[in-house]
Amino acid sequence: MKTRYWERLGRTLAAALLAGSLAVGAVALAAPAQTAQPVAAATTAQTYYPQEDFNYGNNKAVIYLDTTGFTADQLATVKQGITNVQNMLNGIFTFTLTNTKSQADIVIAGKDYSDTSDNGEQVGGATFINYNQVINHIAQHPNGTRIFLDDSYKSYATSQYIGEQWSSQLPAKTDPNYQTIFNQYQAYFDKWNKNTLLLATEHEIGHGIGLDHTSTDTYGYSIMNPEAALNKEGDLLMDVTKDATYIRAAQAIYGVQATILGDTEAKQPTQGYHGGDSGNVNPSRDNTTKPGTGVVYVNMATGADLYSDVNFKAGHGKKLPFSSAWQYYAVVYDANGQIVGYNLGGQQFVNTGDVAPTKPVSSVKGVFTVHYNANPKWGIAMWNGQLKPLKILPAGSRWQVAGAAYLGDENLYFNLGGDQWVAATNGYFARK
Repeated sequence: MKTRYWERLGRTLAAALLAGSLAVGAVALAAPAQTAQPVAAATTAQTYYPQEDFNYGNNKAVIYLDTTGFTADQLATVKQGITNVQNMLNGIFTFTLTNTKSQADIVIAGKDYSDTSDNGEQVGGATFINYNQVINHIAQHPNGTRIFLDDSYKSYATSQYIGEQWSSQLPAKTDPNYQTIFNQYQAYFDKWNKNTLLLATEHEIGHGIGLDHTSTDTYGYSIMNPEAALNKEGDLLMDVTKDATYIRAAQAIYGVQATILGDTEAKQPTQGYHGGDSGNVNPSRDNTTKPGTGVVYVNMATGADLYSDVNFKAGHGKKLPFSSAWQYYAVVYDANGQIVGYNLGGQQFVNTGDVAPTKPVSSVKGVFTVHYNANPKWGIAMWNGQLKPLKILPAGSRWQVAGAAYLGDENLYFNLGGDQWVAATNGYFARK
């Protein structure tokens, strides 16, 4: 599972990537340096568009919109964002909506992120992605991708801003101009938050199909880097209905026509893994097995998926429990000769993302002190076992550790009691 975030900073938007994996849970990080720069921005085939290490194996996904928690205005804004993306990627990627959650590849829901604020910083959206680590394809329904959008803002009258920033600038309620001035502020915040939610919707859907953050210096304002994307009046500084960077980035992964940009001929992907080499294996070639025996342990707290085929495409619908040990009778290799799984007998396969030859850490006791190396003043995220953020733990705070486990992203997490976890890399641990 992987996740991508973007954040807003007080009243100024800021893109944020939590270090490329769930191992880092700091409240705010700068957008990452790009690993490559375009050599000719005007030539699509020569331009590198930052992307994730996963995507869909085909050009379509089904979306379920959970209306719980959204106001009617927020719901309309989210729907507009989905429509904008559908129109922009017409010819490249097809989205359809469903009223049945179990049939969805992508589930979009609201979440109150107001309790994650720290020094004015607030999460605006998050995307959680389950993907096949063998072929780097995003899992499709049920619910392979979960997108959460901040729904905490309801109106200026109930927002945090009135108490923190603007109450001193409003006249007394007995002033005859009070309501007029109040309405002006409310209209501003309503517009700012509406445009924030619109951007967040399109931004997180972009992550959901494999797009990564882009550099403002290289690409200008874009949906995949909404830093400073609103002016001081709350107006958008980009066309969120026709963002060429967003469209070309999707086309670079999936190919075919960008009809909204006037393409008349289908194009092949110019980068990425769709329909070609994933960087780990060639999806068109089957994995193979070789004789081998030994024992592997389930090292994911959420359990190990059991598959009925050597390519890990057909699930048994069962999970092997955390820390359980299993005899294997053959080793699974990908097309590049790398070990990617084990055969547990018959048509029962597990992949190396869920198991390991050594027994996982489970029973440890001690004290964990929050310390994020990139900025010791930042707090870190506390997660549940499904790697969903629960709250922010302040820098320097100390917590009793009840155990440790790997939760699904190949990183070790300490258990703080119940279903509460922190990444081991985000602090110091002292064993009792």
